Amino acid sequence: MSSGPLLERLDALIDVGERMRSFRFPEAGDAVYQLGPSNRARLRDWKDSCLSLIREAVGEESELYRAFPVDYPDDRQGAFHAAMDHYLCVLRVLREMIGGRPEEPSADAVAPYIVEGARRLFEAGYKDAAAVYCRVALEVFLRGLSRRSGVGFEVGDSINKMAQRLREAAVLGEEEWRAVERWSTFANAAAYQKFSQYTAEKVGQMIGWLEKFTGRAA
Repeated sequence: MSSGPLLERLDALIDVGERMRSFRFPEAGDAVYQLGPSNRARLRDWKDSCLSLIREAVGEESELYRAFPVDYPDDRQGAFHAAMDHYLCVLRVLREMIGGRPEEPSADAVAPYIVEGARRLFEAGYKDAAAVYCRVALEVFLRGLSRRSGVGFEVGDSINKMAQRLREAAVLGEEEWRAVERWSTFANAAAYQKFSQYTAEKVGQMIGWLEKFTGRAA
């Protein structure tokens, strides 16, 4: 398939996603709002279309496909905008990486782009969305490192489990392994919507570390 139609569809999905991202929940004390049935269906259809396009462009084994989760609690106030930021970042990474022709990007190439997305979100004031991106980047990079080093892993392995296996195989040194353990605590807290467990300062430090760890230091 030529890249022209693919990129046109991708741009259209990004445009729809950005308009969906602009939705604002009502504000009334401690009330927690959810998307209504029609908006939930619209979000589900959009995600299905995104996954279909990613699959067509780079396949289900692509790190980009794996980085586009479908099980986020993304229809509730407090989680919706962080989830949409995540989805849109994956689409933008895909657009940047396929350029003029769809091809399978390596994990080593994908992870730094996700970190760059985290940096942009952080600098725009979205610390929680940036922290979620950090978790995705760390998971993607460790999977890529495992593949390149011949270290076995399962699709559902946690960040810490992959890091432990890489340490046992002497792929990660003691200092790197401890750093992964330390930063994954904050990254996992973001993924589980426990945003009060870390500060903006910690997110900024985590992004700086990831830029170096993934080999794309600024």
